Amino acid sequence: SFDLGWFNLSPGGLLTYRFADVAESQRFRMELWLGIEVPIDENWAIVSEPFYESFWFTDGANSGREDQVYSVSLGLQYALTDNASLTTEVIYEKGSSNRAGLDYDFIEVGPRLDFAF
Repeated sequence: SFDLGWFNLSPGGLLTYRFADVAESQRFRMELWLGIEVPIDENWAIVSEPFYESFWFTDGANSGREDQVYSVSLGLQYALTDNASLTTEVIYEKGSSNRAGLDYDFIEVGPRLDFAF
């Protein structure tokens, strides 16, 4: 996490490979995200998390399939304790694929309870 004065940034990334008994499930997966927090006071903050996720399937009927997910959120977070927070947020997500019929868009609104240990 990086404290940049009036806001905090928490970047992250992940690259994995999934092995499976079913060949169609085997894939590389990459995630990139950037947590953004703008504190209002000691308990309240405005938060956002742009997120990107990509899948590259390697075997079976899904060989060559590539899926991408892009999302962004905007929310209001309340710190219940040092290790728990309640966030009400709006999330927009767009999924796309090089396979027909797998593209989508959705908006989600609601609360989320987070714990950090």
